Amino acid sequence: MNDNFRIAAIGTTDAPMVRMIQDLGSQPRILPVVDLYADASAVAAFAPHLLICEFHPQSPQDLGAIRLLRALLPDLRVLLVVESGCLADLEKSGENDGFALLASPFTGEELESAVERAASPNHVAKGSDYLQFAQGICDEINNPLMSASGHLQLLESSLEELANDRARAQVASIRKGLDRISQTMSKVRDMVRASSDNHIPVPIALSALLAQFEDRCKASELTLEIDSALDLEASGVRGDIDLLTAALHSLGQVCRELGADEQEPVTLNITRSEASLEFRMRVESARLEGWELPRAFEPYHLNLVLRGTALGLDLFLVRLISHAHGGDAVARRLSASSVEFWLTLPGSAPASANT
Repeated sequence: MNDNFRIAAIGTTDAPMVRMIQDLGSQPRILPVVDLYADASAVAAFAPHLLICEFHPQSPQDLGAIRLLRALLPDLRVLLVVESGCLADLEKSGENDGFALLASPFTGEELESAVERAASPNHVAKGSDYLQFAQGICDEINNPLMSASGHLQLLESSLEELANDRARAQVASIRKGLDRISQTMSKVRDMVRASSDNHIPVPIALSALLAQFEDRCKASELTLEIDSALDLEASGVRGDIDLLTAALHSLGQVCRELGADEQEPVTLNITRSEASLEFRMRVESARLEGWELPRAFEPYHLNLVLRGTALGLDLFLVRLISHAHGGDAVARRLSASSVEFWLTLPGSAPASANT
């Protein structure tokens, strides 16, 4: 707080609470208010940052006046002074509307602390806050994960000289688990980038995007077939090539795992519709029967459909990246056991550097 901080206090100028507020070390500006109803216009004109009011259960109309005042001053914070015996009842009733509470009687130090807490703006977490929190966890895990992977690689090399198939199988299982953790961390980082302004959209030739996508598929042993009559050099999109590659790869991973035969190649069909490019992948499997398509892109909905899957974030990531690029991602049922995923992106002429 500073000397510009304004407090409206319900009470006469000689009331003990008003005098205690005047003695606060932060020295705020104070407006004593005898009657909140009668002086509402004066309070609104004063535009206080904080309203301190003694609450009496026998006169609950004060809460109505405070709610009306908050409608006029949306940023107004409220500190209710409540007799100790009524504090628990008020907290349980939920009638305090999120107001800060101070039990009476109180000392000057307790008042100072309560005012300081009430004056602090409430921070309501946004979706981006949770993403940043998740990225922080990923960063925290990254170093020990890399260390564990390095030691595991050394152990794997030493086991090659021994005829111990069981030990090698255990090491392979551990490595698979570490790879799964690493993949999830990469998805979270892509989600954070797609949700922020840290990615700079640039013209990308379709040929360059598909080349990077194919390299990613080879690294993850995902067999890919591309079906398109478009001129891949003359067609393009505008965006972040790494994020778009991640979206296509996530979609391919989902189709591979959902498919009846994971060894079958995933086919990517690309067409143009007016000013947009449409990327489509089709999957057929009995496991798709009865699947709720509107919920397909919800985070971790796939985990409810496919037990043990590592793809809980993949479709969510696909839609998040598509929206960040001005496009969309949808799932369309072709038959009871067949679904086609569509990723639509605004088309763009590729820059010469990408052709």
